[in-house]
Amino acid sequence: MFELKHILIPVDHSEGSRSALAAGLHLANRYEAIPHWFHAVPTIPQAIRDVLFPYAAMGEDIVEFENELTAYGNRVSERFADDVSSGNKKVPGRAVNGDPEDGIINEINRLGPDLLIMGASGQRGPRANQLGRT
Repeated sequence: MFELKHILIPVDHSEGSRSALAAGLHLANRYEAIPHWFHAVPTIPQAIRDVLFPYAAMGEDIVEFENELTAYGNRVSERFADDVSSGNKKVPGRAVNGDPEDGIINEINRLGPDLLIMGASGQRGPRANQLGRT
């Protein structure tokens, strides 16, 4: 028989991820599994780094700034998960700094979930990945 222990739910705070998180919480409750949210704070593009941090000594400012962004991602995602769960149950999770696609794959490898639930399109909508990409 299939045993469902861990469910990974990547979130970007969009309506699609809200629905995915709600579905994940429902399944976790039904099968007594542990849901885990995951959020990747995109890495700051090099051009923005060059403009914002040209005089930062040894790049220390950028590391501190990225750590603050990741901490902010954790706080926002925790509130998002609490809101979707209606505060009934604390949903564990974590935010990391990096490419969302790579982050999700790394989190799958780290956590080893039995199920992955995510929205079909994120904050920017279904066409975001089709336009302007080469």
